[in-house]
Amino acid sequence: MKLSYLSVVYTLITAAWCLDNPHWVDIWNGSPLLARFTPPDSFITPQGYFRNATIRQTLHLTLATGVFRVKLSNEFGSSPLEVTASTAALTANNTAGSDSIDASSLQRLTYSGASSIVIPAGGTVLSDPINLSTSTQQHLSVSLYLAKGQIGTNTTSHDVSHTTTWLGFGDQTANQHINGGSSVTHWYYVTEVQGQLPATSSALICIGDSITDGTGSTTNGNDRWVDDLFRRTQAAPATKNIAVLNAGIGGNHLVTSPGQGPSALERIKSIIAQPGVRYIAILDGVNDIGHVAKTAAAQDALYDQMVQALEEIIDEVHQAGLPIFGGTLTPSFYDPPSNPDTSNYADPQRAATRNRLNLWIKNEAKFDYVIDYAAVLADPGNPDSYKAQYAFTNYIHPNVAGHQAMADAWDLRVFQQFSGTSASFFLEEENDIHGPSQ
Repeated sequence: MKLSYLSVVYTLITAAWCLDNPHWVDIWNGSPLLARFTPPDSFITPQGYFRNATIRQTLHLTLATGVFRVKLSNEFGSSPLEVTASTAALTANNTAGSDSIDASSLQRLTYSGASSIVIPAGGTVLSDPINLSTSTQQHLSVSLYLAKGQIGTNTTSHDVSHTTTWLGFGDQTANQHINGGSSVTHWYYVTEVQGQLPATSSALICIGDSITDGTGSTTNGNDRWVDDLFRRTQAAPATKNIAVLNAGIGGNHLVTSPGQGPSALERIKSIIAQPGVRYIAILDGVNDIGHVAKTAAAQDALYDQMVQALEEIIDEVHQAGLPIFGGTLTPSFYDPPSNPDTSNYADPQRAATRNRLNLWIKNEAKFDYVIDYAAVLADPGNPDSYKAQYAFTNYIHPNVAGHQAMADAWDLRVFQQFSGTSASFFLEEENDIHGPSQ
């Protein structure tokens, strides 16, 4: 029997990383969208972006693994993307946003044995498995060299990475440092890292907008509420085997258009299909409310549309045999009222829609668990506004303390209720778990 190159590589790597009933689990996620921001001018040519350029980005992995593979995406490109060379390595000193790598850990990425790959417009590709041990919360540096660059200006990106990415000219994929580098806070083309893990390991994917994506957190701090929740699950023995992944997109909408990236409703099927997913969480909709006319008729119609979208998402997840956890929408009023950044959101009619939807989420929606973020973050004396200690400068996002409060709002017992089976979606009354309320 003749084995393919990939089969041989996979067999050898699997032998080196021995697990009982191993399977692939996403251990890092960066949801892709059509890039809104152009690269620095020096990386723009009349033909497009990143010609003769290396892109080095650091990814904050969740669970430890000894074997992983990297997913690259050209989903939003209008032309084929040739990745001439690519590498993965442990980031120097395990420091987020560093342009430096641990050179002794450097691994060449290959694709069915080839060192280069052409990804068609609209397509994705998985690298061959890599035998490299990573620890929990390891920073991984992935470097891509594009000799021809991206032809045209449609580029696949994660626009707001809250992590520094480095750009340099020439093939620097094997360099310990990026020479003459420019920095941005976007990820390009890398959308998933999948680890080979025991059958007991799984993933929670958190769908959302900029609040989930991390606005209000610290650049290179990995202190988004999703990161904070992962640190909590790692501190509890019963949940140490769960990767907590971020599928937030700044400016994302639940259902209406136009928003940034595909809407949550459009994304749900692909998110369910990601490897190792066992739990889904969603916190989305504030941008829909803020961008639909603030008349009573328009907001009433939007409310019905959002309820229908959430019902479709819940049904889709349940049909896949998975539980889904919903979050109440966070406050959207601001102080002082002259703040222009949030004028679309801080309107009594829009606040009424948010409050109405939150009541539906808590009392009628068929979520398997509800996290009442609104109750945790809101000022008791003015529940449409944040508590001062949790408000970011624009008062529609949480600050670092607010992100931590959101993570702390989770009752981790919910994961034990749904670990491994899909026989019952709804918690028994005597074991019912709810998010904090006030």
